[in-house]
Amino acid sequence: MEVAPFRDLHISNTQTLNAKKAAVLLLIHSHQEEAYFTLIERSSYDGVHSNQIALPGGKVENEDLNIAQTALREAHEEVNIIPSDVQVLTALSNIYIPPSNFHITPILGISGKRPEYVAEEKEVNHILEVPLSELLNPSVLKETTIKSKKGNFKSPYLDLHGKIVWGATAMILNELKHFLSLR
Repeated sequence: MEVAPFRDLHISNTQTLNAKKAAVLLLIHSHQEEAYFTLIERSSYDGVHSNQIALPGGKVENEDLNIAQTALREAHEEVNIIPSDVQVLTALSNIYIPPSNFHITPILGISGKRPEYVAEEKEVNHILEVPLSELLNPSVLKETTIKSKKGNFKSPYLDLHGKIVWGATAMILNELKHFLSLR
């Protein structure tokens, strides 16, 4: 299936310099001899990312020593991933999110054990544990019409666990697929 490429957003350096800094954790962990990663379905709220599928993460706080610590702290707060259980491997490509004015750094980490998930009720509606093999299946790449406050547009997305994963999260997961194909 041929899918339209992600749009060229023509983002200026000034926009990204003034953006709020954030980090997300892309944790790969093992469970029953298979590799999984963690996604969340955000809670419903009055904001542009309401009910979206995302990676656990959030805004940089003053007490964070570095961007990896932000991702680990936020993943712990949102879904109870224990920071000491995670080996941070690398940061993936930064992504600017115009609707919310966030500049996000995805942090790739691994863990030899499955997290004991607990969803933070105000931020997380549901936790999705997705087999890495599902992400690597070419049939998960699809296209849909996304409805937004600024109108409707066609967008590529990943169909994971029957959920539409699009935007920054889909771009991060697509980079992971590319990263793994180089190994």
